[in-house]
Amino acid sequence: MASLMVPSRPDIELADGPSDTVAALAFSPAANHLAVASWDSKLRIYDLIQSHTGQGKALISFDGPVLDCQWLKVHNPPPALLTSGTARSHYRYT
Repeated sequence: MASLMVPSRPDIELADGPSDTVAALAFSPAANHLAVASWDSKLRIYDLIQSHTGQGKALISFDGPVLDCQWLKVHNPPPALLTSGTARSHYRYT
């Protein structure tokens, strides 16, 4: 059986992470941004910088758990982030 060698990379530690289960992650196609949707009713957007730490860029509160997040892959204007949650709430972050 062949073994797969994967180069090791340091983990990225995010500041002020979710206090409940993560429902979805989405990496921006145009920037070093990571969106994190979670059951604590918040959507977090982090700026992933070269030092392998995630700096908080935005914190958006919802009326219920945030179940999904997806970046729209458009070139002009810059990508937008769409989210949805259990409280029939939708948000577009640009």
